[in-house]
Formats: sequence, structure tokens, C-alpha cells
Amino acid sequence: MQRCTRAVFFTTAIVALLVQMTLGSWVTPATAQSDIEVTTPAGGRFVPGQVTPLLVTIRADGATSGTITVTFEGQTTARQPYELAGGSSRQFVVMTPTPPWGGNGQISVSSERSDQPATRNFNLIPANNEEIVGLLPDLAAPGFDETADLAVEIGQARLFAVDTSLLLNGPDALSVFTHVAASAADVRSLDAEQLEATFAWVAGGGRLVIDDSAAVPLPGSFGSAVEMVDDERGRVGLGEILFTDGAIEASGFDGLLSPTPTRSRDELPFGGFGGMPASFILAADAGVKVPEIETIVFLLIGYAALAGPIAYVFFRRTNREPLLWLAVPALAALTTGLVWAAGSQLRDNVTAAHGTLVVDLPAGQIISTQALVSSPNGGFSGLDLGDNWRASAGSFEDFFEFGPGQVNQSATLRGDELVLDLPPGGVGVINAERSLEPGSADQSWDVDLQIVDGKLEGTITNLTTHTLEEVIVNSGRGADTVTSLGPGESADISMSNPGGFVFDRDPLMERMFNQDFSRANGPPVNPSVFSNWLSRNPSVRAPGNVLVVGWTREPAGPLSTDKGRSIANGRTGFVSVSAIEGTDTFDQATNRVSILRGFNGTAVSDPARGFEEFPLTVAITPATTTGDDNLVLDTPGFIAAMDVWDGSDWVPAGMAGLPPGASVVIDVPDGALDQGTFYVRMKLGDGWWNAADPLPQLRLEQPDDDVRTLGALEDNDA
Repeated sequence: MQRCTRAVFFTTAIVALLVQMTLGSWVTPATAQSDIEVTTPAGGRFVPGQVTPLLVTIRADGATSGTITVTFEGQTTARQPYELAGGSSRQFVVMTPTPPWGGNGQISVSSERSDQPATRNFNLIPANNEEIVGLLPDLAAPGFDETADLAVEIGQARLFAVDTSLLLNGPDALSVFTHVAASAADVRSLDAEQLEATFAWVAGGGRLVIDDSAAVPLPGSFGSAVEMVDDERGRVGLGEILFTDGAIEASGFDGLLSPTPTRSRDELPFGGFGGMPASFILAADAGVKVPEIETIVFLLIGYAALAGPIAYVFFRRTNREPLLWLAVPALAALTTGLVWAAGSQLRDNVTAAHGTLVVDLPAGQIISTQALVSSPNGGFSGLDLGDNWRASAGSFEDFFEFGPGQVNQSATLRGDELVLDLPPGGVGVINAERSLEPGSADQSWDVDLQIVDGKLEGTITNLTTHTLEEVIVNSGRGADTVTSLGPGESADISMSNPGGFVFDRDPLMERMFNQDFSRANGPPVNPSVFSNWLSRNPSVRAPGNVLVVGWTREPAGPLSTDKGRSIANGRTGFVSVSAIEGTDTFDQATNRVSILRGFNGTAVSDPARGFEEFPLTVAITPATTTGDDNLVLDTPGFIAAMDVWDGSDWVPAGMAGLPPGASVVIDVPDGALDQGTFYVRMKLGDGWWNAADPLPQLRLEQPDDDVRTLGALEDNDA
């Protein structure tokens, strides 16, 4: 009877425990995939390679807390704690870096009420060639249209309502948007932190559309950051503010938004003017050393020979073969100890290193830095982010190229720190960026250059307190170099070929890569931090811009490590990005040429015109429109087919009637300049890759030009 009672007791206890575990797991929010939803502020769209806000919704029947973890391709990219009241649903914004090749990721949500975290796989939608518009509350009225026609027929804009609280997560919270539209009241309602995030987003290349006139004062320093181009447009850093004078409220967005340059690196030459792994240069500056491969091979061969045939022959000849059971383990322990000691010495000599870029823009300044951090004993190591600093994306190559002991993972935000979880002896590269308002930082360069007889001539002056070396001045396909410039010193510049889009050979990167930059005591050039920034901001290389860059090892890095130490070792580039100033007469070298849809863009089929697709669309913006009634389109002979936007429709240029390779000068119709920009879409023909510049260019008509009529070229003799 007693045995039966015990059996019943234990059976009941086990059943109760199983029921409790089942019910407990059922009420825990992190156990069912239906309790987690993942999207972005633009309906799941994102820009590959950019830091992206994930909107993570968690539902729970009981109060709980835990950690939200984001992974891409098995690499942890973000961790964030959360708390949730009982019986509620809450949306959390998780800022995470994204890989440049896709958006397949996983959200893992742990809970204090469960031993097993819940997971949900998600797939983000690349928005490289879409115009994504965020609407602030005044313009996001219930039932607003979700799409709008662009000012140029190159697709549609997609519209999404944006809660202003999203701006509390910094400028990258708007990374997916090409435009943000607001009323003047929307802008005035933003607090200081939200205004700072908006300014930084515009400075990084965004377009803020305000449905009011430019006469409406903007709040605080945000208004003073705008450098007005005309009554409708103002510049902030790499971006613009557009004033629509109430047109949105009156008739909506159709026809008001112009297309922006493609954000896909695959659409641009060299993937956005290239990139290179950061680890090699930073490792040289940090003192990271790895034994030469010959040393490692020699050690392995020597150990195998000593522990094998040499030891066997020795103990056999001395008739002490049993001692092999002791000798081989002892030799292994001794070798392991020597390797560990040598490795410890290498790790103890490793310090942090930085590569930093200080970029003067037409309105404002951007500071971008890459830092190599290490952890001799393993654990978290990283940077202490100062005010208004944010994580930024590394180069595409960093995902595939590994330096000595490099850990290939994205940094994680931990409070005010940006850190990597490193193994013992591991190193990793962290990227961060900050935008500054005009007037809040000293300029690095004074650039006084203008077009004279087809050349770019003038002077540049070093305004920093450092001696800058390996100075390069670049515009289009032209470049000039200066070996060294001390503080306050000037140099004369004379440059041929200042116009034209860079396709086949890049004079700027050729000169920068033609250095022995991998040595710690070599020239202070760091092509990695420069090419990484360019790949994220390719528009600065547009013809019509002038870049000046010079290098020094003198200043410490702009950020300290999470241990509070400054980063003394490294290289800093001081850069100026400015437009070639237009004169009162039109000059072809001042044209800004931007690729709107690249070689993998949406094709337009029209066999009746003699071609099947338009894989390339460009925008040409002259610095001045003086004499625009006398403009022609200088079209090289590598274009097989072309359409020109006449202000209301695409007009075929009739290229099918020209013999292969024939160049032509086309009359630009009145009204073709839309908000100061001219649009052309084309199919490049055979041999274009060998051309210095296969794209058409706007210029003034010359007396000896054989000007053809748009759309009737086949009626003319080629």
C-alpha cells in the first residue's frame, strides 16, 4: 500500500510539473513566433549596407523583460534590452547595421520567464532604386495616397507615415527614405534632439521637402544651417531642403518630387567607386603582428620531425622506447607553452588605431572614423560614442577580407558604447560618423578654383594646424598633386579634363593607391577610410565637384575606447568637397552628372524605336542656366539609343538612324530643364567601356556645330 501511495505521489508530481511547464511556456511571449513582428518604417524596405531601424513588436500576456537580438548571416548585429507590461503589445525600435548583399535576418527575443528565446526570421526588401518618402504628421492625413508620380517618368514614389518619435533614434532612423515631407509646423514642433537627427540625415544626402515658402523661419540652428541656392532650394551638407509653397496641401505629391541618385552600389562603376578592407592599414598602425607563413610551416615541420622519426630513432638506439610515452606529451606541452608565450607577447603589443576623415561640405561638415580595437583576453571592446556620433556601415570588402586575427562581425550598441565581442587576441574594425552644422567647426581648406580656357585653375590653402602630405586635387577625370602643405600654406593648381564622369580609370584613386600605405612608417595615406566613405556617398564624385584631400598622422582619433583611452596611432585625411563655381556663362565642366538608374536598373522595352531596353538614366545639373536657350547635348558615339526628357515626356532622340560610333550634337528643347536639371536615359552600345566618358554632356552651341533636331535625326545625314 505504501509503495502504491509513493507511486501515485510521484506520478502526480511529474504530471503537475509537465502541466506547469506547458502552461508556463504557453503564456510566455517569447515562445511563439506569432508574438513577434518585424518591419521597417517603410514597410520592410531598407538600403543594403546602411544602418537600419527595425520596428519590432512584442506581445505578452504577462509582464516580462529580456533582450532583443538581431543577426544577419549568423553574425550578431544588434542587442537591445526591453521591458513589457502584462497583457500588452509594444513596438521597439532596434537600430542595426545590415549587410550590403541582402536582408535575410533573424530576431531572437529572450524572456526572464522562459529558458528558450523565441525567434522569427525576416526578409527585408532592398529599396535601392525606389523613391521612399516619409510623411510627418501634418501631411500624413488619414487615407493619404500611398504612391505619387515623380516629376520625371522614371517610376513612382512610395509614401509612408512617420512618427516623429522615430527621430529620437538618430539620423539613421531615416536611412531608408530619399525624401521626408513636412509642413513648417511639423518642423517647428520637433525638439532639439529630433532637429539634430533631421539635420544630420539631410547633411548625409537626404531631401527634406517643406510645404511652405523659404520665407518661413526654421527653428534654432537648423534654419541657419541652410545655404539657399534659390527661392525654392537650399543646401545642407550633401542634401537639400526644398520648399513647395503649399503645393502639396493644394494638389498632393504628383509631379513635385524629383528622382534621386541610385543607392545601389551595384549600379555604379566599381560598386560606388570601390572600397578596400580597413584591417590591413589599421593593423599596421596598431602593431598587430602575425608570424610569417614560412615561420609557421617551419615550426610545424620541425615539431613533426622531432616528435616523430627523430625521437623514435633516438630512444630506440638508447633502448629506451617506453620513454616515448613521456617524451611526446612533454614535447607537445613545451611547444604549446612557447607558442602561447610568443602569442601573448604579440597581443600585449597591440593597441587601438584609427583612420579618420574630416570632410568639409558646401554646408556643414562630416567626420567619419574607422577604429581597430583588440581584446588580449577576450570580451567586449569598442568605442565610447560622444555626442551625436552614430554607427556607420563598413565597406563591402570588410565582409569578405580578413586581416590578422580580424573578427568579421558588426558592432553592437551597448548604451553609449559601440562594441565588438572578441575572442582572446582578436581584433575588429568599428565604423562611426558624425555630422556638424555650418559654423560649428573650423574648415580644413580654402579652395579658390575656376574654369579658365577649359582648365581648372587657382589656389588651395591648408587651414588646419597640421602639415598635410600627399595632397590630391580632383575633379572629374582630372587631378593634380602637391607633396606637402604646412599650416596656412597655399599651392597653385592647374588641371586638365576637370569634367566628365569617371568610368574606366580613376585619377584620384590611382594616385591614392600608388602609395606604400600598408607600412606603419610609410606615407600617412589611408585609402580604406576614404574609399569606404565614398562608396556610401558616391554623389560627391559627380562631375562639377572638386575634391581636395591631404593626410597627416598628427591628431589622435576623434573617439576614445570604451576603456577611456584616446587612440593616438592612426591617419587623418582632411577633405574638401565643393562645387566648381559657375560663372555668368555656361561651362560644360561645371555640369553635375548623377546616375539615377544604373546598369542593373529597370529596363524599358520599346522595339519600335530600334532597341529593347534603357539600362542607364542620368541627371545633368549645370551650375548655371545662363544661355540655356542656346544649349545643346553633346552625344558621344557609344550611345546606341537615347531618350531626352523635354519637361513633360520622354522624346526619342532617333539614334537608330545614325551609323555605329557616330557622334552627334542635339538641340535641347525649351522646358527640358526641370528644376535646373536635365534628364537623359540611354542604352550604351559597343565599345563604351573604352571611352573616356561615354555619357552625353550639356554645353553651349558653337558656330561650327552641326546641330540635329531632337527626334528627327534619322532624317539627317549622319
